[in-house]
Amino acid sequence: MGLEVSDDAAVYKINDEVAVIQTLDFFPPVVDDPYDYGAIAAANAMSDVYAMGGEVVLALNICGFPPDLPSDVVAEILRGGAEKVAEAGGVLAGGHTLDDKEPKYGLAVMGFVHPDCVLTKAGARPGDALILTKPLGAGIITTALKGQVADGPRGSRSGIHEKTQSGCSPADPAGRRARLHRHHRLCAAGPYSGDGRKERSGDTILLGETPLLGRGKGVC
Repeated sequence: MGLEVSDDAAVYKINDEVAVIQTLDFFPPVVDDPYDYGAIAAANAMSDVYAMGGEVVLALNICGFPPDLPSDVVAEILRGGAEKVAEAGGVLAGGHTLDDKEPKYGLAVMGFVHPDCVLTKAGARPGDALILTKPLGAGIITTALKGQVADGPRGSRSGIHEKTQSGCSPADPAGRRARLHRHHRLCAAGPYSGDGRKERSGDTILLGETPLLGRGKGVC
């Protein structure tokens, strides 16, 4: 794919019918509940495969945990990640763990895509329609909640639940993308920003006669 556009994953063409998508992502806790943390981290890692137009096939855990972290907390983090991979139709085939002062969790993810159906950020142009598959700002609000500076409805128990569920929900259900593809020509895709890094598990899908997201294109 090249490095000039900084796409979300690597793509390697196997033959005229199949290309492999490979990515990884992990980060420290963004919520207090260990199960939700595992689910959000897994959904975030898998979203890179969806952003490239593929489907999740295989994942490996990436874990860094303090030696004194209770085993039941570790188990819940891993359960959240495993159930999210299963929900995506992928196989979680183990992983690697090391000692770390701060908990860190994520996935290395492999996906498949037809070589002619790869989506990148390179072709986007001004004038394309922009479709967000997640609400903007979940990452910002999550960070504010952790710093106990969120107030109003978004800082309430229901607001916390709403944002947590947004982060845990499937990054890009195949059925939704297929429906979009039938009615529009998908030109580019990529996770969108909300907290200084890409938004947890969200995709930006760009539609139109010409592509829209691109470095140096004056689009954003």
